[in-house]
Amino acid sequence: VTYTVKDTENYEGATATVEVIISKKAITVTANSANKVYGKTDPALTCTVPTLVGEDTLSLEVTRVAGENVGEYDITVSEKGTANSNYDITFVKGTFTITKATNSITVDTTLIEVTYGDVITLPTAKSTFGEVTCDKTVADLVNAGTYTVTYTVKDTENYEGATATVSVTIKAKNITSSMFNEISDVEVEKGNVLGTPVPTLVSGANATFTYSYEGNTDLGPAIVIVTGTGNYTGTIEL
Repeated sequence: VTYTVKDTENYEGATATVEVIISKKAITVTANSANKVYGKTDPALTCTVPTLVGEDTLSLEVTRVAGENVGEYDITVSEKGTANSNYDITFVKGTFTITKATNSITVDTTLIEVTYGDVITLPTAKSTFGEVTCDKTVADLVNAGTYTVTYTVKDTENYEGATATVSVTIKAKNITSSMFNEISDVEVEKGNVLGTPVPTLVSGANATFTYSYEGNTDLGPAIVIVTGTGNYTGTIEL
């Protein structure tokens, strides 16, 4: 900057020069820490910028170290494009934290009750994370009864383990007269010994049962009563 006094008849002119230095403004830009749960989308990353001079602006980019497993990752801020030469910027890192996810198992309960002899399939199950394993196979569900089936996902560093339990019921099959051969008529006179006919299954039929007789000691017709047992239920008269 030059200062001047003009020369006159009474005094000489004069000149003086000084240098004015405008130094860069020192500022600190801090990356804001952020977090998410494993498996979720990253939130928008931001930073904190102090008040700038006048209408000044900065072109900044906030990024983090790549990675999707549970843990901590650096968040950094940098200038992008042409830097603003009026500022001496100190960048401070932030921390991006990925936390462990909760987990759950959903079981399709559509087929949790069937009848003995029907096709049996295990209920399907799916989890939010991880592979689902089952403690039963179809071979374990053989006879009539109620079975507890447990589904499990193992705990990992990124997500919690999970367990779901359902009851699968195999109902006993109703016994029917069509399963048995027809019993031939037996006629005896009173006082004679009455042969007690044994119910027999028709070819291809499979049932477990007990049988008894009704009216086989008096005059008149006698009845054979068959009752299902084990995987079969119900009572019929032959």
